[in-house]
Amino acid sequence: MTQFIRIINWERMQHYKDRNPPWIKLHFSLLASEDWVSLDDASRVLAIACMLIASRNEGVVPDNPAYLKRVAYLNRSPNFKPLVECGFLESASDCKQMLADARPETEERQRQIRETEESRTRSRGSRLPTDWKPSEILETWASKERPDLELPVVVAKFGDYWRGVPGSRGVKLDWEATFRNFIRTEKPGSKAKDFDVEAFAKRIEEEDRKHAGV
Repeated sequence: MTQFIRIINWERMQHYKDRNPPWIKLHFSLLASEDWVSLDDASRVLAIACMLIASRNEGVVPDNPAYLKRVAYLNRSPNFKPLVECGFLESASDCKQMLADARPETEERQRQIRETEESRTRSRGSRLPTDWKPSEILETWASKERPDLELPVVVAKFGDYWRGVPGSRGVKLDWEATFRNFIRTEKPGSKAKDFDVEAFAKRIEEEDRKHAGV
């Protein structure tokens, strides 16, 4: 079973509430502390590496020199003894349960971050995915709305055009709405060879302006 060691007074040293922070806080007073002055350079580097790793694990780090050496890119296997003797580290026999108790909160925070990113993506719009195709409901609507069209041809034309549009012109907030606009404005009985790229682009832009109230 993996053993852990804890950074003493971690809660007092770090006041952030979010899990997995992109940075840690180092007090300037650390340079003047007796422990820091008395430590050798290797132990000082190890102390900072421990703080970075602890920031992702509720203030604890694995008591595993080989792991610390690899993850912190150290030149040699670390020695925790000086940090324990100076009061920077201590054994954390209770950390297994502590980490288990913290996991639900961590997972909830990660879920919130994912939802926030997805919301930002929706508000900015996106390009047409390479595997996009209309849903069954949208296909049923298109067949009823325009029975004169060959739906597979229309879908292919729609995808080929929008995946080739460069820059911001190829970004839309709602691709199903864009597809419905195309269905409504497509020429009756048009075939693949009848596809006019410029005319199609003008029709879509006109529809976008109408919906935007321009």
